[in-house]
Amino acid sequence: MRSIATFILFFFVACFSLQAQPLMQASLGAGSAPNRVKIYIRGAATQTPAVISTLQFNIGIPTSVTPKPTMTVVSTTFAGVTWGVTEATEGGYYNYQIVTAASPLQPNIVANTELEVLEVAFTGGPLTANNVSLVTLPDGGLGASNGLSLFLCTGTTRSVGNNLYYTRTGTTVNNQFSYDENGVNTGTTTSTATVSGIILPVTWLDFTAVKKGNQAQLDWSVANNSNNDRFEVQVSTNSNNFETIGTVANRTNTKYSFIHNNIEKYAAPVLYYRIKQVDKDGSVSFSPVKQIRISDKTAMFSLLDNIGASTLLQLRINATNNGKAVATVYNMNGQAVKTVDVQWGTGTTQKQIQLPALAAGNYMLHVNTDDGIVRLPFTRM
Repeated sequence: MRSIATFILFFFVACFSLQAQPLMQASLGAGSAPNRVKIYIRGAATQTPAVISTLQFNIGIPTSVTPKPTMTVVSTTFAGVTWGVTEATEGGYYNYQIVTAASPLQPNIVANTELEVLEVAFTGGPLTANNVSLVTLPDGGLGASNGLSLFLCTGTTRSVGNNLYYTRTGTTVNNQFSYDENGVNTGTTTSTATVSGIILPVTWLDFTAVKKGNQAQLDWSVANNSNNDRFEVQVSTNSNNFETIGTVANRTNTKYSFIHNNIEKYAAPVLYYRIKQVDKDGSVSFSPVKQIRISDKTAMFSLLDNIGASTLLQLRINATNNGKAVATVYNMNGQAVKTVDVQWGTGTTQKQIQLPALAAGNYMLHVNTDDGIVRLPFTRM
């Protein structure tokens, strides 16, 4: 009898504590650019601070939208907090589940006053305006969503599964019974908070880079460039470190070109190009990286075979002109163990490089010419 009474008392206290937690709702609004939306929360009671152990959102785009856009988080009110995005297609939506591992979050909540949580941006979708929604599938979606396609808040304030979203200017709300926060009943219907007129832009339609003599001809085309300020043309000799070599102003049309002159001045056999798009609000995006081979002289040099136990390195050179280079052998620690000058004439030339006593292992021969460095690996047995 005592154990039953204790259970009843515990159950009563637990339910009273749950019911005592003030309501937290979410909503959606247009963002700082045509392809962005902002997510807000609003609490029913003042808490300074509220202690939120779980806060997650789900944005849905109808699966009728083609092509499917990409969504990224571009800003958040919570300093130092990182939000992850997981995608799942279910319930007629492309679902973008937004979660954070940070816990607890401790915002100052003023009763019935909304707080901006984060802003997201879309790229890669159609140019026409579309509806974007906060979506809670029944019980968070039991298929591909793994129960995460929902708005959920727990802590000293909580979300309620049949009153998840609130109406704000430009936002249409449809609250249904989507889940039971007490875990007793099964959710039945999807809840949404929808804002219309959001552009899901195709940013990069095409980008090509073609070598024409001593020039690189770059051509690209974009769509929905009304928010664009300029394009910065960037080049790299290693595909990692890019420098800006020119700027192209935004125009009313969507096709652009740029000529990069005197590309053979670069001491590299390959140049890598990309276009940096800068919007009026300062946000940026990048084109895919394209490459141009300046010279095919990397095929001029070859080693006849691995040297085995020999101390002679056999270097074969096929050339259409006379030339010279500095050849350096490096061990795997990056230390130079042998350096020689190499000269050749037209046709095929074979050079022997006398090596010092080397430990068994892998080595690299660098042939440093005016056109760049050719790297040839070999093994000492």
